[in-house]
Amino acid sequence: MGEAESKWPPPHAVDIIGRMADQVLEGTWEEVSRHAAELIGKRVRVTVLGEAEVPPRNEAMLKVLRRTSERLKDLPSSGPTEESPKMLREGRAGGMWGHEPTE
Repeated sequence: MGEAESKWPPPHAVDIIGRMADQVLEGTWEEVSRHAAELIGKRVRVTVLGEAEVPPRNEAMLKVLRRTSERLKDLPSSGPTEESPKMLREGRAGGMWGHEPTE
């Protein structure tokens, strides 16, 4: 093992008392088996995982978002976003009640 390579166990795998903490290696067999030399003489547990499930698309929410987007497409904007904080401050200072802003 060269100087640039890490030592076993990695520093994060040892708790403050100096005991070896559990280490989890996860990946394909080819990826995990690359650590075989580091694990010689160690107790290991191998769990074969099922295929990763791709969560189903939330079609109902996508439909709501599309409908909302369609409703908002012709809504006029209130101006550039850099003016928004100024408009909010003026509104809170009295402008939203029809008073002259106090700021």
